[in-house]
Amino acid sequence: MRYLKFLVVGFLLFSIISCGENNPVVHNNSDTLSAVGEENTLEITTWNIENFPKDGNTTINKVENIIRDLDVDIFAIQEIADTNAFRQVLMDLPGYNGLYSEDTYSDGSYQKTGIIYKKNIIEVASHCQLFCDWDDWYAFPRPPLLLGIKAEKDGNLFDFNLIIIHLKAGSGWEEIDRRRAAACSLKNYIDEKVAIEEEKDYIVAG
Repeated sequence: MRYLKFLVVGFLLFSIISCGENNPVVHNNSDTLSAVGEENTLEITTWNIENFPKDGNTTINKVENIIRDLDVDIFAIQEIADTNAFRQVLMDLPGYNGLYSEDTYSDGSYQKTGIIYKKNIIEVASHCQLFCDWDDWYAFPRPPLLLGIKAEKDGNLFDFNLIIIHLKAGSGWEEIDRRRAAACSLKNYIDEKVAIEEEKDYIVAG
């Protein structure tokens, strides 16, 4: 792949789907977003969609419209609270495919991570979750999702490992310490894998 473009637009997308009546979002005086996908680049964006679907079908429709408008190749997703709604998005977007993590919480609720991708460009060759042991819970309350990605675009082939993370939120010292512990553990994991495995390319999104 000649170019690999990273797009961090989560802050914009969050504001669009957060449906507060006192906080409307206007983009170029229309309900559509400008496309950012290009023919000779591979675009990846990370998107926390906040307890999806927070506002039911309204949120589902907005998420689908944003995905169509942006024309991005891969969306790394956080906070899937309803897997049926997530599958509905995939059904309504025939050009895309996706999957979500298998983690659950002890009370039966969850905020899963997942991926949505253009199926004519991207193949998910493998996927699993990292740091699933109880000893890892402090740093990783939601285990990272590791995906082996194969991409073909504009006549170029590129394969890499994509790790989607959703770390502990909050601004207190404990929350900061937990994120720091997660970052160190994840770096050590990637360093060890790069040293012994053929695949050297890792992308972390979240």
